[in-house]
Amino acid sequence: MYLTKEVSEKKGKYILTTTENKDGSTTKEIKEIKSGILLLSETLKDGKPHGTWIDKISRPSDYNKLNYGFNVTYSKEKCTNSMPINSNTALMFSIDSTYQPPVLAGYSDFNQYLAYNLVYPANARGNAIQGEILLSYTITEKGEITNIVVNQSVHKHLDKEAVRVIREMKIKEPAKFEGKDVSICVSLPINFTLG
Repeated sequence: MYLTKEVSEKKGKYILTTTENKDGSTTKEIKEIKSGILLLSETLKDGKPHGTWIDKISRPSDYNKLNYGFNVTYSKEKCTNSMPINSNTALMFSIDSTYQPPVLAGYSDFNQYLAYNLVYPANARGNAIQGEILLSYTITEKGEITNIVVNQSVHKHLDKEAVRVIREMKIKEPAKFEGKDVSICVSLPINFTLG
């Protein structure tokens, strides 16, 4: 659903409001006129996602609250000894039986986590922005995710969403090497594609 043209309030189903906030940010909200239900609330500051967004358009069955209250770090430098996670990861793990990958809380694998939690920002989707973002981050021996860095950027909205989804990921069990919990550095591509 996109707002494509302006019509009278009697004919319209949705209303779009734009508010200039005191901190210099701009908030755009879309509501159903009849019910008053808020479907989308996006705030941008300096052209970047900011604060908490609400998105019921991307996933109508859920009421997504997306926390963008953080800064994104950009760097071409990737972690050393990084372990790429991709479709061949399971094969790599079976070759080295002394290594066990981290276990995500509540999901069978990383792809299931991404499919359920990654939200394509409406602005990026509406402007046909797509591409592959490369992130690197550390999963500590305590299962905490730290040092998230965007190594390859596509667009600030997509970059921020990719970092958000990694920041919110919960690790049930950290990686193990020779039976001991270990910190690992992960290099990960996240693709945003339309169609």
